[in-house]
Amino acid sequence: MGKIRIIGIAIWITCCVTTGCKRQQFTVSGHLDHCENNYVYIDEINPDGIAVLDTMLLIQGNFSYTIAGKEEGIYRLRLNDSTCLPFIGGGNDQLRISGDADSLIKSYRIRGNTASTILWEANQRVDGMYHITDSLSRLFRQAQADGRTDSL
Repeated sequence: MGKIRIIGIAIWITCCVTTGCKRQQFTVSGHLDHCENNYVYIDEINPDGIAVLDTMLLIQGNFSYTIAGKEEGIYRLRLNDSTCLPFIGGGNDQLRISGDADSLIKSYRIRGNTASTILWEANQRVDGMYHITDSLSRLFRQAQADGRTDSL
């Protein structure tokens, strides 16, 4: 029995040395202008809904949070119920989020992994399309009110 235990320990040590025995965790940190001494929330988005992971107090606009033992997933940094920044994190990512809290959706940037960058680009394009559609809708309503729908 003693030899089996020693062999088991030797195998475990070998595995640790070859794989590095690193625990998976990723960090989300950043700075938000015009948002000093406010709280932000980290939420995990999964098929069952949205789970609040933690609340952070911004100190001079800075925050940092480490999420341990999670595989890659979809998360969001939330200032309030209507201002959320989605990101994808996992593994050993070191994500960095920055922006101006007064116009966060337009101003935020995220760096640290390709998936979050692609998600950021998609969100920026969707936001741009929303504003174009909104502008066209206002022009149509104004033309309709003026009786000029045939000139559009």
